[in-house]
Amino acid sequence: MLIRGFISLAAVSLLFAGSAFAGKKDNAGNMCKDKDVVGSYMQSAEYDFTDGYGNLVDRFYVDQLNLSSGGTVHERLTAGQDLIMYAGLGSTWLGSWTCRNDGKLLVTALSADYAPIPTNTLFPGSLSDIALVYHYRWTYLFSVEDKDTLKLEKYAVRGYGMTEDPTDPDAGGIIIEGDEEIYLDRLIPSDADLLP
Repeated sequence: MLIRGFISLAAVSLLFAGSAFAGKKDNAGNMCKDKDVVGSYMQSAEYDFTDGYGNLVDRFYVDQLNLSSGGTVHERLTAGQDLIMYAGLGSTWLGSWTCRNDGKLLVTALSADYAPIPTNTLFPGSLSDIALVYHYRWTYLFSVEDKDTLKLEKYAVRGYGMTEDPTDPDAGGIIIEGDEEIYLDRLIPSDADLLP
């Protein structure tokens, strides 16, 4: 969610109005209404890190949070597929979202991390590979700032070992908590690139 997490590279980077936008409101003006929050929200950030060969890598990654009708969530961080054999990779986040009674948006999603394993670790004669090492349960609380902007207010990540059930909210343990204010903006369709 949104965020935005990228544990595979040894860092967590979280990403991730008006009368026509009426919905549940609390005293602070936060609002969430099912049909109004459906859409695709983005946050981009630049990362500098050193790869496994000692080279400085400078890249922009995008955290994309998709809220579908019916309450399903699909989140993807473009960093997840980068440098697979060096740093592993994270799966997409899949889960659910709902509008709370206080007008906030609550998102919960599951993901998995895979890490590189040396040759012959699993099967003699095998090539280098990647293997599942951890599952995560991501919970985000957003305020809906306007019809095109979500603000992350609080998050928690629960980690699960390979022998623990990641669908069990009582298993595993909280490994990361935070309350940074991070903004995700709706990706607005535009035909600007199609015009002369």
